[in-house]
Amino acid sequence: MIFINDDEPVYTGIFSILGSEFKCLNYKNNSSEFMGRYINSSILELFNNLIEDDSAYYKSLMSQLIKLSLITSKLKSKNISYKNEVYYPADLFLDFLFEISDNYDIFSKKLIDFANLFISAFCNVGLYSIIDEATGYQNIRDSNELSKIFQTKYERLNKSNL
Repeated sequence: MIFINDDEPVYTGIFSILGSEFKCLNYKNNSSEFMGRYINSSILELFNNLIEDDSAYYKSLMSQLIKLSLITSKLKSKNISYKNEVYYPADLFLDFLFEISDNYDIFSKKLIDFANLFISAFCNVGLYSIIDEATGYQNIRDSNELSKIFQTKYERLNKSNL
């Protein structure tokens, strides 16, 4: 775990998805080397109920618990601590979603669908932010516009999966 000192350049923010707020940060070390984008570990709480459901449903499949443990260990090995809170690299959170999505033999359809909804919604937001950056629109859009796009896309995809 990397511990960030108060004197190091950190850009913090909060984004909202699915009615919950999550802290995030961009981090540069004292040499002004960009170290990455991070999401507060509380984002994994979105999956708690689904994972608990899977654990109860697949009690006989210990491989699921082992797989979750490996994924969580991967996340934890690259995390940082800032002001006594844990943050995971954003790309590893996406790896976590892809691990769930790709292991249909281990995880329930409910959990896989949830992960796939997130992946699709994040892809849309990513594409929009690249276009905004290329056109300069990111300088004039509302600060929470991408979170609203994510929410709208997630809700639309969720309705189509019902």
